[in-house]
Amino acid sequence: MSGASALAVEGGDLTANGCWFENFDRAIDLSCYNGSSATLRQCMIVNTKTKGQPDSSPQGWALKLQSMSGSPAKTGRRLKLDHCTMKGQGFLDLEGFTTASPMTIDVTFCAVLAETLVAWESEGLAPASAPSKGSLSWAGRSNQYDIRGKSWVLIGPGKRAPAVPLADGPTDMVSWTKLLGNETDPVPPPVRFATDPSALSEHPEPRDFAVPDQVSGSPGAAPAFVGPGAQPLPASAAKGS
Repeated sequence: MSGASALAVEGGDLTANGCWFENFDRAIDLSCYNGSSATLRQCMIVNTKTKGQPDSSPQGWALKLQSMSGSPAKTGRRLKLDHCTMKGQGFLDLEGFTTASPMTIDVTFCAVLAETLVAWESEGLAPASAPSKGSLSWAGRSNQYDIRGKSWVLIGPGKRAPAVPLADGPTDMVSWTKLLGNETDPVPPPVRFATDPSALSEHPEPRDFAVPDQVSGSPGAAPAFVGPGAQPLPASAAKGS
């Protein structure tokens, strides 16, 4: 699960509005100290590469988040994703979070097409443990998850061993909500984009990954707000209102 990232952030806060990330192994790599936060709005993170053949599994993860120690702040570690689109191997790769150093994630109106939703690495813990509501506080609303692998959660002991599907792990929205809870008003899969994968050019654009017939309040980023030359976000959206 190693490779090139478009953006690496060592602590502090990150706000990304209208960003376009294409074909990175990990689009964003965050070292999460206590008190740090990251917010992505109207962003597209897509990977059109596959392992070998065009019909094989896609590559690339949207975000890598690693728990770091050393900050005296007591506000926890937070990630907010609002109206974002993701296509690749996996959505969030999480490492080192525990009940003593939990991660809080808020996902709203996002469209995710991937093999798995979350990779959970518990370095130094044997046997590897699954995420719990104490170590991963997850709140989701009006999201569309199209997860095509064996499990929505991969689990592993860390960098030295490959992650594997969580035994008896979640395989749909019902079982995912049972594991971590707080998913409301989900949008059923599949995620369909404006341009079929077989028809993508060598240089895809945000409009290729629009959700067809997208209306206000539907999952995914609006192409008009994404990438170079995009329209600026309305002030209310940029502030999270």
